[in-house]
Amino acid sequence: MSLASSDTICALATPPGVAGLAVIRISGPRAFEYCDAFFRGSIAAVDAPDHSIQFGWWGETERRVDTVTLMIYRCPRSYTGEDVVEIGCHGGVFVCDTIIADLLSAGARHADPGEFTRRAFLNRKLDLVQVEAVADIIHSASHRGAQIAARQLAGGFTRRLESIRSSLLETVGLIELELDFSEEDVEFVSRAALRSRILDITSEIHLTASSAHAASVLRSGFHIAVVGFPNAGKSSLF
Repeated sequence: MSLASSDTICALATPPGVAGLAVIRISGPRAFEYCDAFFRGSIAAVDAPDHSIQFGWWGETERRVDTVTLMIYRCPRSYTGEDVVEIGCHGGVFVCDTIIADLLSAGARHADPGEFTRRAFLNRKLDLVQVEAVADIIHSASHRGAQIAARQLAGGFTRRLESIRSSLLETVGLIELELDFSEEDVEFVSRAALRSRILDITSEIHLTASSAHAASVLRSGFHIAVVGFPNAGKSSLF
């Protein structure tokens, strides 16, 4: 069930301008209905199987805009967790503007910046760490940076945090157990063992925190200033 919003949003998902292909994304409870108002293919979007691709024309015969593909994603098996259609078309400015204008006229709303990912978070398709990873992948400036962001998006960093959290909760439980039975002649765990566990957790937290700066540099790259006298050969380095 979608938790994000009851309205349906759309936006160009690829960079604007002239290109061979473009993708327009529409997400929300009426995504299929709004597409079917203009899509003419062998199967309507509302009847198309989940995770299928449908081919057809956009627009009636007398006002055909372009041949398009509809990539169908049904709730909750989509990026946002809602019904989603990704409309593939040729990347002309007029074509994209016309398709978006048609969707808006049908009742869709133009998506705010980052709104598709925000809906993915609200519908628990992504956690906050993965949301950050989406932006890191988009803006990564190096191969290594893209790899780090991809692992983060796949849940690697989240699993690391969950492991630390689990260890903390287990340790807190042992401490509370010792306090509850402190007057009894029962020892559930020795103080040395508790101290060792706490030191291990502290070490893991420090290691995780210290890796943040290095990861940031790898994602964004270095800023280097080349300084020297005029005509010293600085430009020849490049």
